[in-house]
Amino acid sequence: MAVQHAGLLQGATSPNAQDPGGFKRRASLVGPEMLVPAVVQAFRMLHPLVMMRNPVMFITEIGAVVTTLVTIQAGITGQGDLRYFTLVSVTLWLTVVFANFAEALAEARGKAQADTLRKARRDITAHRLLWPDDTPLDTVPHRC
Repeated sequence: MAVQHAGLLQGATSPNAQDPGGFKRRASLVGPEMLVPAVVQAFRMLHPLVMMRNPVMFITEIGAVVTTLVTIQAGITGQGDLRYFTLVSVTLWLTVVFANFAEALAEARGKAQADTLRKARRDITAHRLLWPDDTPLDTVPHRC
């Protein structure tokens, strides 16, 4: 028996009484409304003061800057293997940008989930249970 957690699988299906087949397509976990700001935020996070919060990626960014300078110097002077230096520089920059993108996307998804939970808290309807003699069953205090 397979267990599915709602919202973990992109494109997964769920039962729906309105659909003749009984299934409908779920909304994507990551939509354009999250991707575009995450890409912009990923490039904003390249600032060294922001990168210092993550020491590993900060050192990777320093390495990317140094190898970029070495690549430029190799291109100007003609000494060294320009293709190798370029490949190392591009790989380091992609690593830094992708790490920033992943962090920005995680923040955006967390904020979206928090907003959804806040909205659900306002929209929840409580039903009071009654004993058979119509007296309220107040075993748990209500808090909101």
